[in-house]
Amino acid sequence: MKITKRQLKRIIREEYSRLKRRGLLKEANSTENAASDLLGVQSQYGAEMELDTDSAIRNRDFIMKAQELTPEIAGFEYLGSCEDDEGASAWVFWDGRNYQIASGSGASWDLYTCKDAVEAYLCIEMCSYY
Repeated sequence: MKITKRQLKRIIREEYSRLKRRGLLKEANSTENAASDLLGVQSQYGAEMELDTDSAIRNRDFIMKAQELTPEIAGFEYLGSCEDDEGASAWVFWDGRNYQIASGSGASWDLYTCKDAVEAYLCIEMCSYY
């Protein structure tokens, strides 16, 4: 039996939807996966500035203020923050496709877009040198 490209695409879409409904398919771009990937990269390379994923509750007011001051990160998912021994910090957000690293203090923030966990890890480490 021959099938057309259109039929094959429809079959793939239907199978994808079926697996997703049953919970057997995990989206690669979910917030949980993004945080997990970044933590994995950091542990692999022995990060100086490790991501603190539990900081969301402690820093809720600061996160809201940072999102107000930096409209670019408003609406992004907060993944965690990092701080080194000298007080340099980086705040890590997820926009659904990329990591967004905010570094700075007060009303002055630098925002870096990173495509994957390795690039985000390197960006976080570079924040400790500013």
